[in-house]
Amino acid sequence: MSRKRKIMILHLVLLILMMVLLVYVGMTEETGKGAYCSGEMVQLSDGWVLPGGKEIHVPAQLEHYLPQTVKVMRKLEQVDQADSLVISSRHTVLEVYIEEEKIYEFGENLTFFHIPVMNWNVIPMKEEYSGKQLTVVHTAKSDSYRGNVDVIYLGDKTAILVHILQKNLAGLICASLIFGISLVIIVFWFMVKKRSPSKQILYLAVFGIIVAFWEILDIRIPQFFLGKAEFFSFMTFEMLIFLPIPFVMFYSGFSWEDGCEIEWISLLACGNFFLTNLLQIAGFMDVSQTVILSHLVIISTFAILCYMNLRFRKKRKGEKRFNVEILGFWFLALTVAVDLLRYHFQQGEVGFSYIGLLMYIICLMMYVSRGILFNMMKGKKAELYEELAYHDKMTGLWNRTAYQEYLNELLDLGIENTEGYGAFAFDLNNLKKINDRYGHDQGDQYIQNNANYLKKEMEDIGRVYRTGGDEFICIFDPSMQEKAKGCADRLEEQVRKGRDARINFSFGFAICEPDKDKSFEDTIRRADVAMYAYKRRHKAERVE
Repeated sequence: MSRKRKIMILHLVLLILMMVLLVYVGMTEETGKGAYCSGEMVQLSDGWVLPGGKEIHVPAQLEHYLPQTVKVMRKLEQVDQADSLVISSRHTVLEVYIEEEKIYEFGENLTFFHIPVMNWNVIPMKEEYSGKQLTVVHTAKSDSYRGNVDVIYLGDKTAILVHILQKNLAGLICASLIFGISLVIIVFWFMVKKRSPSKQILYLAVFGIIVAFWEILDIRIPQFFLGKAEFFSFMTFEMLIFLPIPFVMFYSGFSWEDGCEIEWISLLACGNFFLTNLLQIAGFMDVSQTVILSHLVIISTFAILCYMNLRFRKKRKGEKRFNVEILGFWFLALTVAVDLLRYHFQQGEVGFSYIGLLMYIICLMMYVSRGILFNMMKGKKAELYEELAYHDKMTGLWNRTAYQEYLNELLDLGIENTEGYGAFAFDLNNLKKINDRYGHDQGDQYIQNNANYLKKEMEDIGRVYRTGGDEFICIFDPSMQEKAKGCADRLEEQVRKGRDARINFSFGFAICEPDKDKSFEDTIRRADVAMYAYKRRHKAERVE
């Protein structure tokens, strides 16, 4: 088994394990519920105070905040029965109180993660909450998120969802376009796979689909419909781990230097999958720490591919030093670098890489499509050259060159392996008379008529070769013996009944038998002898 095949099997095992983990997390987590209705929403930004009385604006990142817990309070105004309180929490345990009553908690008892995941917390409200004090408590489980209070909305869930979609419109548009382009790539692959069977373009489509789903999940929109914050966070995390694999396999389809196989780079992502999941399950690292490992793997994969791309580009035959694929690669690398810096040093939202991924996939689609179309044109030319090299121009049948190559293959097999193979030998009657009486144009038409007849009669038995001006041979394998015998009887019957003068030939038929033949050439000679005996018995006396 080749190394490439072993790596692909490892990818499949990894994918199956990821699906099993997703099913487990999804089945063990309860689904959040909430009604949808039309209405208005407000972002609760002002009016919040800390326990010491200091007013703050939400969302807020309190710098140099030492306590692990941040408590913010404000008085609620009019609350409708259909309203919901929607709070974004990032790796913090969230508690919500109305006066002294705790009405909501998230992040303490998770199934898979040892640190709370990012979540849209949707909390149904009641009319009796109007005029009461609302207290929101964030307890950081990671030093990176101390003093963090994220955005808070109050109002109709549908209106809040629309507002969030509008805020993330650029990312959603990019995800939709990437998903649409990936579907087009899959359709394109099905259209060209017979002429260009490489799976390279299919890996590109898989990469695009994973990117699109990852972008949508990263915004955490599905939680508004299905709840299951941990499940969708887990899916987002796993897709991030899996993302480099189709990316690497796509690049493995390029013409690298002889002996250079880059599939091994995907082993970085495979190792990261097992390592990060084990570390989280065992409780040695939390999600924020394992995300850093995944980011390092993505950066390493990019860096290695970039290095190899630059090193071997000169050796890629027929490629320019600079093309649309390189343009997209560097644009993506730049946007990913910017987002990673903002994520780790400024706690900023990931956004630039969405545009980078969209541009990159468009560039790759243009690059690969152009290459496939070029190869298809080369393939059509090759088919044309093969047609000219192995087919008779006048009749369209296989020519003597094709016949000789196939005969050599049968001779190489030896007589013990060609037993049961057979041959028909055909020779046209009265061709010279037709040429002399009606001219060579009519003679050529006579040849074509007989060739078309033989092709139709023998198409289910074997290939028909034109081996000379008026000579034809059909070779068939042992499975066609019964059909061949029936065809011979049918031709003989037609001779007795009389045939159209435009179709007039003699034929012989023989099957390879080791006790009669030393090689398959002897079988063909016996078919020739039978054909000439037939000609003597049934020689045509007139031509119409």
